Amino acid sequence: FIVLAVGSMLGATEAARVKTYLQEVVTARATGGDSKVSFVEFAEQQMADTIGCDYHPSVRTHAKMADVLTAHIKSLTGW
Repeated sequence: FIVLAVGSMLGATEAARVKTYLQEVVTARATGGDSKVSFVEFAEQQMADTIGCDYHPSVRTHAKMADVLTAHIKSLTGW
């Protein structure tokens, strides 16, 4: 499986643009017969969760992202 993702550091406008591009890739691969490419979107990081160095995600944000990715992988694999 290949999972394409939009990270938590992008603002709404940038995330929407990247999401569009990545969904186009998923659609193109599906049209070509590759059903193992998917997309997952992580929520924008929140100041309440604190922000890491240079605005990188904090440990709490990483944990939230891990939960989203884990659920996505489980839905793909049935694990």
